[in-house]
This record gives sequence, C-alpha cells and structure tokens, in this order.
Amino acid sequence: MNEFEKQLIKKLQYDFPYSLTPFKDIAKIIGTTEDKVINTIIKLKNEKIIRRIGAVLNKEKIGYQSLLIAIKVYNNQEEVINYINSLINVTHNYMRDDKWNIWFTFNYKNQEQLDNLINKLNNFKQVEDYILLPSKKTVKIDARF
Repeated sequence: MNEFEKQLIKKLQYDFPYSLTPFKDIAKIIGTTEDKVINTIIKLKNEKIIRRIGAVLNKEKIGYQSLLIAIKVYNNQEEVINYINSLINVTHNYMRDDKWNIWFTFNYKNQEQLDNLINKLNNFKQVEDYILLPSKKTVKIDARF
C-alpha cells in the first residue's frame, strides 16, 4: 500500500466523520478529492484490503450475543471461507497455521440464527470439526492496527 492508502485507512478506522458527506469530509482533511477517496476505497475493497466499512456496536446493549468459532477445514477451504465472509453477523475472520485453521466471531440475536450457522457448518463436507467459544466478557473493544 502507498502512503495515501495508509492515511486513508487510518481516517476510515479512527476518524470517520459523522456527517451526510463523510467521504467529501475525509477528502478535505487529507487534501484530495471525494472521487479519489471513493475510488481508492473501491480499489482496496476489490483487493480485499478493506472488507467492510461500518460501526462497531456494543452487542449486548442491542440484544446480541457473540461467539468465537474455531473450525478445522483441510480441503477446499475457499467455499467455507466465502460462506463465512458473506455473513453480516461475522465481524472478524482469521486463518491460522494450526489444526483449528479458521477462526471467526459470530454475533447472533437468537438461537435460530446460531442454529442456522451450526447446521450450515455441519453440512459442509470440508468442515471436520468446530468449537463454539461464547463471549463471557469484553476486555478490549478498540483494536488499532
């Protein structure tokens, strides 16, 4: 990534404007045009550097629970990863060099949402096993990269 892209990502992560024209406001702050900001965001999304732009909410306050899920997927990981990445309930997804090689967080409002996810995992031939690790206490909410 070039310096402009790094600067833009920092603004998106830490100083996103609360306004009707946030990308125009960011452009003004970093000395460029709104079109350049939007086109760079599109480029970074296409390159899968940016996955999503959105708020991080206090899930408990709005009635959600959270799970960290570890799964073992050894063959054709792509199908499982694409499914996980398509879920709006997933906030983080990591691959690890371990027998539990895919880890992700899943936020759910009711048991039906969780059951649907578990059924889908059970139906994937590639998923050999999984562990559900419910959130007990939030100890860090602001991860900065």
